[in-house]
Parts: sequence; structure tokens; C-alpha cells
Amino acid sequence: MSRKQSKNIKIFFTGGGTGGHVYPGLAVIDSLLEKGICKIDEIGWIGNKHGIEKKIVESRGIAFFSIPAGKLRRYFSLKNFIDIFKVLGGVIKSYFILLRFKPEILFSKGGFVTVPPIFCSKLLKITGITHESDTSLGLATRINSKFASCVMTAYESTAEKVVKRPGLEVVVSGNPVRREILLGDAGKGYEFIGRKPGKKIMLVLGGSLGAVQVNQLIHDNLDQLCQNWFVVHQTGDKNFKEIAHPNYFAAPFFYKELADLYAIADLVVSRAGAGTIWENAICGKPALLIPLGSKNSRGDQVLNAQLFYDNGAADYLLEPSAQEFLEKVDSYVGEDSLLDKMALAAGEFCRRDSSDFIAEYLGSELKGV
Repeated sequence: MSRKQSKNIKIFFTGGGTGGHVYPGLAVIDSLLEKGICKIDEIGWIGNKHGIEKKIVESRGIAFFSIPAGKLRRYFSLKNFIDIFKVLGGVIKSYFILLRFKPEILFSKGGFVTVPPIFCSKLLKITGITHESDTSLGLATRINSKFASCVMTAYESTAEKVVKRPGLEVVVSGNPVRREILLGDAGKGYEFIGRKPGKKIMLVLGGSLGAVQVNQLIHDNLDQLCQNWFVVHQTGDKNFKEIAHPNYFAAPFFYKELADLYAIADLVVSRAGAGTIWENAICGKPALLIPLGSKNSRGDQVLNAQLFYDNGAADYLLEPSAQEFLEKVDSYVGEDSLLDKMALAAGEFCRRDSSDFIAEYLGSELKGV
């Protein structure tokens, strides 16, 4: 993108490290463009060139600006000392990027790369907005909330956890997801898996990198599962196996066809990441969640799963054995009313218009709109 075009940037986005910190931001950008609130050359993205965000953002024609990114660890590590200098470098570079372009808004979607830009937005009197997708407040969000003008949360219960201060607005927005996930075509879904099975379809989402535990639960129980279900399995690249089975279809990753697969799914099995469970819900799908435990994370997925369970929007198992998983899945067989009830609760629990809501909020913050 040319220097002349880049000078028109009105809104910067920042986020990275995982797809969950990038794709929701892109969903908001899509809404901004569709509503005519911004043009593509009026939007920029601050991230780290070594992260997943650079390739994804630039493929959409959005101006990308790289800063150093240091991880904020909660435990002792010598890397914390090194990363202090990365964070300081991120602050310096963010300051001059924002000073140069003078955007009216900086929208943070999450990840440690967002802390320096949000801090600098406070120094430069730019409207800084940070969004939290999970039930609990992540460390980056808690730090950003000290400098941002507004904290957006997916859930009312999360908004109540934000430490209030003068001048800070707290808004419950829901989670932004790509609109096309709601436009699935069942016919295309059946075509993708090669036929219309005579069994209920279990859609298993092992994640782009592959959730080893989820994949293992499927592989360990495959023969038994396929007696009652047709299993459509996203394994992740590292965990993909060529398995010939009459009631099993696997692929490393589902791209545009995911919406079509949601359209034919009778049950979704997945982790409890914020974006995935929100997509499951707005598609009105009953879900069995296998959250990543606190041993391997800050425990946010467990809290996400518990919240959905408490609202009847999903079921979940924490660190299940192969037998426990099989027994739970088998308990749904012949229980259409139970699955229907869960699907209805899921659809009611999560709003579908989060991307539009956030885009309109950003539009209202732009001068002259």
C-alpha cells in the first residue's frame, strides 16, 4: 500500500499470536467496509511480522505494520528479562506509527502484541478500545484496560469483572465472527464429504494446529463412534492420518466449506476456545466441549465451557478418558429432544450481530460520523 494511501488511516487494529486474535478483527473490518464506515485504505493493522497475523492481514489488502512483541509470562523465566526489551521496542515503534498516521481509533483484539499500541494510544489521546472474547479477563486485557477508553466483552459476567475507573466505558458486545459462517449450504456440505449419510453427523474440530487430546479421543473410539455417527473430523496438519472407514471423513483443515459442514452437523465436538464456541452457538448447534485444562493454559477454556453448560448451550467433559468420552457421546443417541434443547439454548445465548454492533460503535467514535 502506498505512502499516500496509508496516510488516510482512520482506524488501526492490533492483535496477533493466534487466529482467535485475528479473524474476529477481520470480521469487524468486513462490517466496516460493508456499511461504508471506512474504506480499505483507511484501515491499518499493528502486529508482529513473525506471528500468524502478518500473512492473514496482508492477504486481505490491509496495511500491516510490524512491532517487536514480548510475551508477558506469569512465571519465572529468563526469557522475561529478554522480553522486557522487546516490549520497550514495541512501545517505541508503536508510538511513532501512531504519531505518524494519527488514527482516530485503535481497536485491540487480543494478544501480547496489543499492549504497546494501547499504551501509546493513551499517550497520544487516541481512542483505544480493547476486546475480550473469553469469560475471564486475560492478562493483556487487564493491562490494556488501564489505558484504553473502552473495554468490550463478550459476556455480561465478564464486564462485571472489569476494574472501573473514571473515563473508562465498558460495553457488552458479544464476539465478532465471520458472517459467512451463517450462510452454509447443506447440499454443498454433503457433496464435500461425498454423500448423504444415513446416520447423524458429528463434526469434530481439532483446531488448525490440531488438539491432540480431541484427536486421540476420536481415533481411540473410531469403530464404536461410527456405529451410531458419521464422523467429520478436522485433525490439524500435524495430526492428519489417512484412515479408510465407511463412516469417517477427515481433513487437516476446513476452510470455506466449514459453514457448509455446520449446516449438516447434528453435534459439534471441539475445544472451548472463544471463537469456536461462539460460532457453534450462533449456528444453533449442540456441542460437546473438551476444554484445554489449567495445566496447559490459564484455564479460560474451562470457564468458557462452564458458562455455556450453565446456560444449557453446551455439554462438556474435562480431561475425559476414552471410555468417558464414548459413554457421553453414546448418551446422545436417540435423544433428539436433548440435542434440540441444547441447540435452541445455544442460539439464544449468543448474539449474531456482534461484528455489526462493534463496527457501528467504531463508526460513532469517528469524527464527523
